[in-house]
Amino acid sequence: MKYEKLIKEGLKQGFSDLEIYSSTVKKMNVLVFQEEVEKNEVSNLTNYTIRGIFKGKMAYLNSENMNQSPKKVIEKLKNNANSLTTIQEAEIFEGSNKYSEVKNNYGEFDKISTKEKINLLLSLEKEIKQLDDRIVHIPYCSYDEIQREVSIINSKGLNLNKKYEYAYLAVQAVAKENTQTQSYFDVEVQKEFAKFDVKKFSKKVVDRVIAMLKASPVDSGEYDIIFENRSMIDLLTAFLAIFSSERAMEKRNLLSDKVGEIIMDEKINIIEDPLYENAIINNPFDDEGVATYKKSIVENGKLLTLLYNLKTAKFYKTKSTGNGFKMGSGIGIGCSNLIIMPGEKSLEQLVKETKNGLLITKVAGLHAGVNDISGDFSIQSSGFQIIEGEIKKSVNLIVVSGNFFKLMKNVLDVANDLEFSYNSFGAPSIKFKSLQVSGK
Repeated sequence: MKYEKLIKEGLKQGFSDLEIYSSTVKKMNVLVFQEEVEKNEVSNLTNYTIRGIFKGKMAYLNSENMNQSPKKVIEKLKNNANSLTTIQEAEIFEGSNKYSEVKNNYGEFDKISTKEKINLLLSLEKEIKQLDDRIVHIPYCSYDEIQREVSIINSKGLNLNKKYEYAYLAVQAVAKENTQTQSYFDVEVQKEFAKFDVKKFSKKVVDRVIAMLKASPVDSGEYDIIFENRSMIDLLTAFLAIFSSERAMEKRNLLSDKVGEIIMDEKINIIEDPLYENAIINNPFDDEGVATYKKSIVENGKLLTLLYNLKTAKFYKTKSTGNGFKMGSGIGIGCSNLIIMPGEKSLEQLVKETKNGLLITKVAGLHAGVNDISGDFSIQSSGFQIIEGEIKKSVNLIVVSGNFFKLMKNVLDVANDLEFSYNSFGAPSIKFKSLQVSGK
């Protein structure tokens, strides 16, 4: 279907504005097991979201099939509009004055043969098995590839397009010594195939799972805590809603009236940079067509801004910050490369400067153990015990508890090991003062 015909039909049937958002996602998934290819699957799916303003109401229609006539599509959209019982201020965006160019957001994975991708996986499986005799099983070893292209076209003349791709290796290794068995799962994400380092990734996986063989809980009490970068990303992701103007509008955000105030330690600087060069995904515009830009959210501990989409910006009489992203069928507040900026010291230095603490390398149960309104958290954790600046033993079966707002005011140091996740969050390892730990 030609989008222009759909827009023309919508305006003819009484819509004041109309927009078509299309997202095409191509995925590849390869699984190997015991030196055999267990799965090699490719999928290619396009989803469309049509939204239009009819008598002041914003109606949505989601579809995977655009082969219907424009008239039928618009009739369905109109029926959706007529079923709405409330009228909220709605807007379809005419476009920003300027959009940033993305340098190179496409890694050209299509140029790599399937055989090369399979061989990469087989070499990963083989390398992990060879590194230590205590590795007894590799139940999961996969290569996944994501290619996505998004376009937004509307009745106000907006016509935008972006695409990106990345791939990741995911592996689980099981180690056994005497009667104890432990497993460890990890993921490595890259924007270019050539950057996968099987030897480095394998060593990390094996080192972690072997260390866990002798893991045990520590005594309950208070410890200085270092959240390793990936665990810090998980914690940051769990509390993303604290920066949401939508939550503030709903009176479910403790930071709603804190803009301009100190809310964190002065060592904490948080930015959102949708075009950050080393991030996995770059976004020149959000899902409403608003141009994105680099912004400071927390600077030296001070909250400078919340994040806004068009709807919340109108409510607060300000401008969208380019954070309108699809949530289900509607538009919510999302992020693109939210980053806690790194410090100057290495993680090893943070460990050396710790007398009695824990290095947390893995957290679990974040959904159940986190209250993103009050800030309270109680999360299952594992990692290593630090005594007099040295890692002494691996630790598991502990629960770390605290309050995120208080935690971020008790920062002892920030490391320089900035890491990115595939979901567009970045953080270094951070050392905090005195958190409660429940162990043995």
